[in-house]
Amino acid sequence: MKEFETMTRGIDDLNEVELPFRLAFLNFLHDCHFPMAVKNFEALLAEKSGNHSFRNDGTVNWYHDVVPIIWDLSTVLKGSRSHGVDLVEYSPHGGLEADICSHLRHDSVEDFITKKELKEQQNRFLKEVIAEGHIEYLEKGPKIVEQTLTNVRLMTQLPQLDAQNNIIMNNGKPLKEDVVEYMYRMVDDPDANPVVFKKKQLDVVYNLATMIGAEKFIPERRAKRCNERENMYGARFGFTEIAIAKWKPFSKVIQIFDSNMGELLYKNFRYLENVDEFYVNSEDAFQRKPYDYPVSSRFLRKALMLNVPEIIHPLHMFLKRMAKSVDPVAEPEKYERLQNFMEKVIKPSLERYKNHFPYLFKQAEMPPQPQPAPLP
Repeated sequence: MKEFETMTRGIDDLNEVELPFRLAFLNFLHDCHFPMAVKNFEALLAEKSGNHSFRNDGTVNWYHDVVPIIWDLSTVLKGSRSHGVDLVEYSPHGGLEADICSHLRHDSVEDFITKKELKEQQNRFLKEVIAEGHIEYLEKGPKIVEQTLTNVRLMTQLPQLDAQNNIIMNNGKPLKEDVVEYMYRMVDDPDANPVVFKKKQLDVVYNLATMIGAEKFIPERRAKRCNERENMYGARFGFTEIAIAKWKPFSKVIQIFDSNMGELLYKNFRYLENVDEFYVNSEDAFQRKPYDYPVSSRFLRKALMLNVPEIIHPLHMFLKRMAKSVDPVAEPEKYERLQNFMEKVIKPSLERYKNHFPYLFKQAEMPPQPQPAPLP
């Protein structure tokens, strides 16, 4: 973890350090003696190469899978006495290596390979690991494979089926199940576990932190995504409360991730209202005018308990991206709305912790004051 802190502190653009970042993470996995995670990281890099090297927002694609792992690892470093989780709590769920493998491959079945291919791949990795001399994986390896496959299954959104159990298609693609049913499985499925729940939290947090600025996330798509995420984790349904009560050793971590989600979700909603004027221009029942009242800060204290370098903290990633999201030359009116939004909606909500956000609360430099002439 210290490797990451040293490497990333003060760097303005993660894309510029893709190679050392990749090597640092790979060395971390080797140092932890996690050969199954090493093989899954290499498989992930192969999937997210070529035409898949970058996400729609221009960032390196595999960051989506690895940066949230670092957020998660930071809570293990803290331990339960410091609002984290103790390493021993991962043992019933395949250990920390299974946790890492699960997140590295959480998108693989939806985007790259089938469930059958993933299973064959994991079993092949295990045979290779044992052949390479990691004899202890004869005993613990099958559990890592089983747990990884279970977690990826639960994190994969299923296609919708019609009355005859045929997949419903939309524009040539399978129509995915409703997110409410998807989230319910994460707390109610016989194989439901805290690793899956918090991993999906991390996935959502990363997406909410990076939507603004991605070409495909036009306002309509961001609004849809925000409404879906509020159904998944907001107060409309009690899935987060179920998870907190069900998996007490992980409850503090789930709350920290939930607080980061709350900070990002409602700031995204307000950006849609005030900067995009999405609802002003809407022709449906959600039409309403924007307000300059500050956004809620109820989630901020716990969100800042996520102790990672600023460059990869989801709230900082989001705020920095948002602050430069509009070109003042190309869209002067929208840029003016953004400046007003930052001053009246965003900054007041951060005031109590403004020392965490020096890039937003820059103190105006006082001009040099003339000194009185010395007395004779």
